[in-house]
Amino acid sequence: MTYPNFVKPIMIAALAISLSGCASFQGAWTNIKSDLGGSGKVTTPAQMSKAVYVFDEPMDVQTLEEDVFMPSLIMPGQMKARPVKARPVQVTLFETADYKPDRAVNFANKSAAVQPSSDNYLNAIQIYPYTPGSLYQVYTAPGQVTDIALERGEGLTSVSAGDTVRWIVGDTVSGTGASEQVHVLIKPTAPNLRTNLVITTTKRTYYLELHSYKDTYMAAVSWRYPRQSFISKHRQKQANPEKVRLTQTGITPRLENLHFDYIIKGDTPKWRPVRVFDDGRKVFIEFPKNFARTEAPPLFITGKKGKGQLVNYRIKGNYYVVDRLFEAAELRIGEKKQTIVRIEREDKNS
Repeated sequence: MTYPNFVKPIMIAALAISLSGCASFQGAWTNIKSDLGGSGKVTTPAQMSKAVYVFDEPMDVQTLEEDVFMPSLIMPGQMKARPVKARPVQVTLFETADYKPDRAVNFANKSAAVQPSSDNYLNAIQIYPYTPGSLYQVYTAPGQVTDIALERGEGLTSVSAGDTVRWIVGDTVSGTGASEQVHVLIKPTAPNLRTNLVITTTKRTYYLELHSYKDTYMAAVSWRYPRQSFISKHRQKQANPEKVRLTQTGITPRLENLHFDYIIKGDTPKWRPVRVFDDGRKVFIEFPKNFARTEAPPLFITGKKGKGQLVNYRIKGNYYVVDRLFEAAELRIGEKKQTIVRIEREDKNS
């Protein structure tokens, strides 16, 4: 049969589509057979990639032993919004790269200014969060003294004011020893004045901008130092971890007189003490952490003849705190068949 020329390409395309459909149907049938346990091609475990559960690795945290000054620190007001598509992200100090020097200085100072906030007040003290390079705003008034309180233990190096004629600046100290605290006292001689103040200490530098008003003034300004607080707590734990742990349980033994030479023997119930010690006045019996879920055993002090006498004691967390020393004691539970744990004090000097 003879077909017109335009029909032949159409027939060839239709034939190709039908063959492709057969191949697709054959592939689908092969997959169905493999799912049903047939002879279709099955991916073996050796050909599969194992799915890995990813979790955050613990960071190797190093404690900062000293305060670190960061000269390149950018104030929050100087940061630009992050571009959505720009990569890599570049944080610039200024909105435009062609700022003239005077505008650049004014912009930086304005962005670094930290204003008083009602959220940062503790009674009449404005407690600023300390950040190196910030310009802390201080409001003053004639006839009133504003106290700039530094951190306890921080030594004053120098105080420099821009205007020493119309502003009266002095310093004093409160407390003694480790609790000694420096106070820089500021008083303007007239309203509507403005100057700056730089305080350098043995730990850091403070930059303040002083403003005087007719009536409005700040009674006191201080700072909080989160990093320094963390370091002091870490040093305290390093110096005496036992004291920190005991304080957290609510007991405060005299650490200089601790005596740990006690023997624990007898039965081994779940509540058996893990440690016994005294501070020369009181005895502290430490139980396992799950002690609260078990029955608390009564405590008896035993004499030389083994007779028991009930004594007064208090429970603090997983501790028994006995208000007097003893040579031997017993913890007992039960009537006919008692569970008994005996505690004996050893005196190495005898």
